[in-house]
Amino acid sequence: MKKPAEKGGSTYPHSIRKVYLNLFTAILSVLLALILLLHEPLLLLTYIIFSSSLIAVLLRLKIHHPNLKKKFQAYSSEENEDSHKGKWLILMFALMIIALASPFLLAAVLPPYIWLILIVGVGTGFSVAELLFYIRRRRGAI
Repeated sequence: MKKPAEKGGSTYPHSIRKVYLNLFTAILSVLLALILLLHEPLLLLTYIIFSSSLIAVLLRLKIHHPNLKKKFQAYSSEENEDSHKGKWLILMFALMIIALASPFLLAAVLPPYIWLILIVGVGTGFSVAELLFYIRRRRGAI
């Protein structure tokens, strides 16, 4: 059974196992980046900038997600929900195809070290953003 992590009045929407998994992923991705990019300071700086900007964007989206969800639900209740579901389904399908096809299309253009920075940076960004969101929820700041 999934138990949400909670303290005070603020609850974290996922189980504590996800927090530990994100912590483990963040540590491993930072270690991988340090091991592979330590002798290339410019590439390491690029990784840090990319990861930091991704963390900032994702954390902001996670914090403001409940407000956006409430606004969308209020808007969609006024309109025809079936037409919105169809539009969202088509949009999600298109985004999925783009996300799956973009690595193959960009592989011929980008050098391998950029791919390393992107892959490891995304792992770091998602994990650290989730950890910071968990910490903020535990402190009751959200």
